[in-house]
This record gives sequence, structure tokens and C-alpha cells, in this order.
Amino acid sequence: MEIKEILNSQNSKLNFMKGLIYLSKADGAIEESEFDFFNSAAVGIGLQHEFISQVNDLIVAEENSISIEFENTQQSLFFIREAMQLCYVDGNYDENEKKALNEISSQLSIKQETLDIIESWVIEGINWSKRGNDLLILEV
Repeated sequence: MEIKEILNSQNSKLNFMKGLIYLSKADGAIEESEFDFFNSAAVGIGLQHEFISQVNDLIVAEENSISIEFENTQQSLFFIREAMQLCYVDGNYDENEKKALNEISSQLSIKQETLDIIESWVIEGINWSKRGNDLLILEV
């Protein structure tokens, strides 16, 4: 499924962005490159202009609190899956990120067992990708 099929309302798209911003702030201030990423992501998922300004306000806000709600379980699980992949992208899923993701999961009524399954899938994907990169150094 495509992201626009899963996040099929402006509210779900805004909450998706809110959650990602919250996670990014969990281990410090948002850097300029992350600011650009969030704006590109908001446009990419089809968030309307008035909601993009809310995203920008969240990025620069001093306070980092979260209150998100998705319309269905599929949206919640999609958010968790994508968020966890972003947490792992730098190779360091740290304690602050774990704590923040657990807090969001709790708000979304997602069980720890489900988080563990998603995390296993993310790690498997990272390892699969690394093995694929190793193929590029094989002797021919």
C-alpha cells in the first residue's frame, strides 16, 4: 500500500508528522537538515499548506510534548514501523528514542509484543540491506 492510501486524511498526515518531530526532538534540538527533511516529507505525503505551518511551529517550539491519535490501527502501526526505521537509520537507536517511541506506542495502545515484532522486522531489513551492500565488493 502507498502512504497516501494509509494516511488518507489531513489529520492522520499531521499526526504522522507530529510523531516524527517528537522523536527527533527526543535526543536534542532539530538540526537544519532535519527541518528541511520534515518540510519535504510534509509536502511529499500531501499535507496541505495550513497544516505545514503547524508542522513548522512544532519544529521550532521549545516544548516537546506529544498527543497524537490515528483513525485506525493500520495508521498507528504504519507510524510505528516508519518511525522505528528512522530511529535506526543512523545505526543508533538510543534510549531517548526508545523512551519516546514507547510513550507514543502507549498512547496508541500498541503492545510491547507488537513493538518487538516491528523492531525485529526493522533489524532484519537493515541486516538484509548490509548483506546486499557486501555483494558490491565481491570479486568477479
